[in-house]
Amino acid sequence: EKMRDTEGNADVAFWKVSNKPISRASFSSTKSPNSLRFATVDREGYAKIFDWATSSLLFCVKSYFGCFLTLEWSPCARLLVLGGEDDAVSVVDIKKRRILCRGEGHRSWVSSLSFLKTIKEKTDGGEEGEKGEKGEKRREKKSTSFSFASVGQDGYLCLWNVCLDDEGRPRPRSVSGMPKRERANSAKVFPESNESSQLITYPKSGVTEIKPVAMHRSHHNPVSSVLYLSDGIVTTCTSGIVKLWKCGTY
Repeated sequence: EKMRDTEGNADVAFWKVSNKPISRASFSSTKSPNSLRFATVDREGYAKIFDWATSSLLFCVKSYFGCFLTLEWSPCARLLVLGGEDDAVSVVDIKKRRILCRGEGHRSWVSSLSFLKTIKEKTDGGEEGEKGEKGEKRREKKSTSFSFASVGQDGYLCLWNVCLDDEGRPRPRSVSGMPKRERANSAKVFPESNESSQLITYPKSGVTEIKPVAMHRSHHNPVSSVLYLSDGIVTTCTSGIVKLWKCGTY
């Protein structure tokens, strides 16, 4: 239901976006009001991305299993990371409207996510003027690195790095020895229009899988929130404990 103005009430607008309870909602970080995005996750299992200026639904993502419980925007609003009852993190490319990659590492529900506010850009390739084996000039390859943290009901803190090439494709980077968990075989994305029509399915086998670059049992009880700072990470758990972690670059 589209946003509409209200009269005689403290609220200035009313916007019904789900028939189920909403677990989390968040605005993208942007300097332009015309490019502002708004995302929600609900108990029906959907993550919905809206254009705030037009109060219109852009697209929806359906969880592989259960419901999404949390979400987090990248600093540039290019990516949206989702976590929930499928024990994984799903990275969504907002511009391309697709699931970019999926991270498995947690052994229970993902409860909170946080991005590092700094985005790293890197250029790979030979020196200027250097040529390849066939004599053609080498083309520099640019990549953008996004770092974020996740915590879950399993008490673990996981650190992730998503590195995209100049065409927006993820480069897998992981640690070994992580257990795999079987879930549904596909995720679903609804393009703009009625949610029940034009259903697009993304097979799990076609989504790049990533692993955490680091993980640690941060609390003995379920971890409820995580905040990524420039010089460390803050975590809190259900037993009322707050911890500050120092971490290096990765």
